Amino acid sequence: MNPTPSMLETALAYGDSAFLLEFFRHWDPATIFLLGGLNYRLLNIVRFYQAAIWNVPKFLSRWFLRSDRALAMLDSSPVIVCGTSVLQFFDRSTRGAARLDICVGYEGISEVGKFLDKEGYFFRPGPLPGTRNFASVAMVEAARLPVARLKVYGERSFTQEEHAGHAFRFIRFERRRPSRIIVVHLVRCELHRYILSMHSTLMNFICGTHAVSLFGRSAFIRRKTFVACQERLPCSDESIRTEMEWIENYAGGPTPFRVLGVVVEVDEDAEVGTRWVGDSKCWTLPSLPTDGPFATNSEISGPAFDALDWRSGTTRHGSYMRIGEPFVWSSWASSRGQLSSRPSDIFIES
Repeated sequence: MNPTPSMLETALAYGDSAFLLEFFRHWDPATIFLLGGLNYRLLNIVRFYQAAIWNVPKFLSRWFLRSDRALAMLDSSPVIVCGTSVLQFFDRSTRGAARLDICVGYEGISEVGKFLDKEGYFFRPGPLPGTRNFASVAMVEAARLPVARLKVYGERSFTQEEHAGHAFRFIRFERRRPSRIIVVHLVRCELHRYILSMHSTLMNFICGTHAVSLFGRSAFIRRKTFVACQERLPCSDESIRTEMEWIENYAGGPTPFRVLGVVVEVDEDAEVGTRWVGDSKCWTLPSLPTDGPFATNSEISGPAFDALDWRSGTTRHGSYMRIGEPFVWSSWASSRGQLSSRPSDIFIES
């Protein structure tokens, strides 16, 4: 005999996706999944919510004819999806992003090029006249890099400039809806380091098995993002400038973000410390629906990194947070002894 549904179960069961979106607006994924583990009624409600709001295959189908093939490529190659569209995905936004950003390492160039060709995308060549093939253009760009820079791939690096990548634009023309645009970022470091080198802590990505937001609670519940850029990187690429402008406009939208750079106050709830991709401070969603209980953060153990606020003495002027190699900056901060009390005390000059 099934127990009588509670008032909460009844309200959620009869609510549409708009009601569920508003009801769970300030809930993080771990809490929502915890609710789904109470009984089968709530589990089905949470599954419905995930299928409507946090559905990775449905999200990818806006750009790919076969989202299953896209996930297979993300799972088998050094490729992740990132950028403004993934930010909107985690933010449960109904506003559609015009483009998708893909981050790829050098060994994934050929597979990404072939996949986008099968999906009907055309490569929009860059500043190399007479060259139409994406793989050839990418390899020419790679050949231009000094040998000293190429060694950064797979090794430890402390500068964000060494993580910067080239951007290549692909477009697919469609008759009854706007053209689809994909920007491929070719990077010369591990993919997670490219994400960690973003201007602020709006750091989100999708891989073959999971969608991960490194500072999800601060960004999407508390509406705060912390400036983490330690260097003034060149913005010669139009797509990079466009993305920075888009984030600024999005941050000032109907539900704005508060961007924290140089401040006197300390945010005690910021996700700082020695961390790793997939830890309990991350938002972690499975890329594919599951028949059993939802995946939890403890099942994911990705690369480690340090996230330190300005009190550590490791940030440069204009930044609230330093994100870098695990145990390196935290050890350096510990060796200096007592934490600083004023931002003006701790700026490191370039």
